[in-house]
Amino acid sequence: MKPQSIKVKLALWYIFLLGITLFVFILIVYESFKFLSYKDIDQSIQTIASSIEEDILIVDEKIVLSEVEKPSSFSGIFVLFFDKEGKPLINIPFPYQKDGISRALKGKNSYSTIENKGERFRVYTSPIRYNNARIVGAIQVIMSLSGIERTLNKLLMLLLFSIPILLVIASFGGNILAKNALNPIDSIVDMTRSIETENLDKRLPMMSTDIEIRRLVETLNEMLERIERGFNREKQLTQNISHELRAPLTIIKGNISLALRKRRSIEEYISILQEVEREVDYMACMINELLFLAREDELNQRRYFKEVLLNALIEEIYLEFLPLAKEKNIALNLDLPPSQIMIKGNSSSLERLFRNLIENAIKYTPDGGIVEIKVRLEENLVRIDIKDTGIGISQEDIPHIFERFYRADKSRHRGGFGLGLAIAYAIAKSHSGEIKVESSKDKGSVFTVILPIIKK
Repeated sequence: MKPQSIKVKLALWYIFLLGITLFVFILIVYESFKFLSYKDIDQSIQTIASSIEEDILIVDEKIVLSEVEKPSSFSGIFVLFFDKEGKPLINIPFPYQKDGISRALKGKNSYSTIENKGERFRVYTSPIRYNNARIVGAIQVIMSLSGIERTLNKLLMLLLFSIPILLVIASFGGNILAKNALNPIDSIVDMTRSIETENLDKRLPMMSTDIEIRRLVETLNEMLERIERGFNREKQLTQNISHELRAPLTIIKGNISLALRKRRSIEEYISILQEVEREVDYMACMINELLFLAREDELNQRRYFKEVLLNALIEEIYLEFLPLAKEKNIALNLDLPPSQIMIKGNSSSLERLFRNLIENAIKYTPDGGIVEIKVRLEENLVRIDIKDTGIGISQEDIPHIFERFYRADKSRHRGGFGLGLAIAYAIAKSHSGEIKVESSKDKGSVFTVILPIIKK
């Protein structure tokens, strides 16, 4: 199917709707003019009947026509008279409205339309009363409709003839309107096509005051910003992965080359294979961490979130790390509120979040130190503080600690992947929360997780 320009579609729809509107308008005008014209005719023949009725002479309850001996005809108007038996008092050259005479002799006025030899007439019939009481006959006024029908036909032809002229004019106007309305969109399309991976920081300017165009530009700019962030994140991730995999691959390659250089003892081969296994495990663990992080970054699984009892979850993790803390002679304290706290989320991801933070607190706190876990409610939020008396974090490192593969201690090359805090940050963000940190070198740290709660 051949695509059509939206400008053409808009113009065609404009013409179509205008044509419908004009047709309905013409129909209303014609019917209104016809109704008013017939109403004027009805009033005219009623006035004529009333005027003539006042001059009729009645003797012994009989109508006397002294001057009128045949139908009075002027300007297409005929006046007929009937006695109380319904018989005409004068010769009638064409058919009259007999039903109207019957109703008039019963005291009822009536209007009707008759046709004779292809010509239509409007008829008004009313009773003739003696002393405004007894009915002694009827009067019928007949008026030709040929004049008004010719006028109505001419009006209809004129109105119908004006439709194509107006539609031709409207087609030019509609095309101009559609073009002016869609010109900004053409400009947006051209500018969007010019944006490549090399200039993802480029944004579309506001080129119109129309609300719809402004919303389109704002939406596209927001999309470009998300694409730029995602592209830069993936670019950085690729660079970091390349850097992190280079060392274990180099070690594996070196050990294999060393094993192949000459024959060695079984013990030496076993030692080399164990080294290779350690590096493979290191890479596999890092890849698993990255896959988990990628899942939390996208987190379309929010629709799978369930209610999680935070008190029980944190207490379970606390009990899990209590033996490790005792082993290092670290006081691990837990302060939970008496009320139950319910949040919506993924329980396994939340466990990963708090396990990473508590494990780091114990890991970087020297023997004899203190690690405190404190949970507090604040309106619609829950605040979880994990405080330690460990080595702390320098001020220049704090802005970067949630970045992937970032290690505050540059000397500890193989102490971790630098993904733990990045994972914790991604989990908190995916649960509509946040992580804050306060720390000073050699004075300990406080990591604060803030999450929305479910109000009962």
